[in-house]
Amino acid sequence: MESHPQVYAEFKRVALKLIGQGRKHYGAKGIAEYLRLHTDVEGGLEFKIANFAVTYLAIKFVTEFPQHAKFFKINKKES
Repeated sequence: MESHPQVYAEFKRVALKLIGQGRKHYGAKGIAEYLRLHTDVEGGLEFKIANFAVTYLAIKFVTEFPQHAKFFKINKKES
């Protein structure tokens, strides 16, 4: 994901837009699916989002915006 910063930028843009619309919680997978569909239909940025990367995007978002730490439900794996 670090090699495609535009993926995170788009993920962040959509998450912040949802927060701005008053959403308190949302699914990271829902945002990823929206981005997949949007880029397929509208064109523009060309990127793929692997399913395993969705949690990474959510963690990166809440790390950057700790005030929205509860926006995504992030399941922690037990080792």
